[in-house]
Amino acid sequence: MRTLPVVALLLVFTRWAGAGDAPLELVGRITLPGVTGRIDHMALDAGRKRLFIAALGNNSLEVVDLRAAKRVRSIPGLDEPQGVVFIAGPDRVVVANGGDGACLVFDAGTPEGYS
Repeated sequence: MRTLPVVALLLVFTRWAGAGDAPLELVGRITLPGVTGRIDHMALDAGRKRLFIAALGNNSLEVVDLRAAKRVRSIPGLDEPQGVVFIAGPDRVVVANGGDGACLVFDAGTPEGYS
């Protein structure tokens, strides 16, 4: 079983300075057990501190709770998910699939809405 770190969560600025002056420092790692292949785009729900990850090689959308630093949901059965965006107003996650060309819209309000 292969796990993929969520690279975007691994690096932070150690200080806020002028361009090129801020080194990055590894501060943590979140694994995605069972996810294989590459990941593609990510989207942030800043209000709820969730990260949505298009797991292209796994044909799934992964939902990560940034506060708990763990995956809280996996939505399987997608067809090469590539683009993902979170839209706060209507509380939706939109996933573009490269395999079948479908653009799927999920209710992001509750975990039950990810169906």
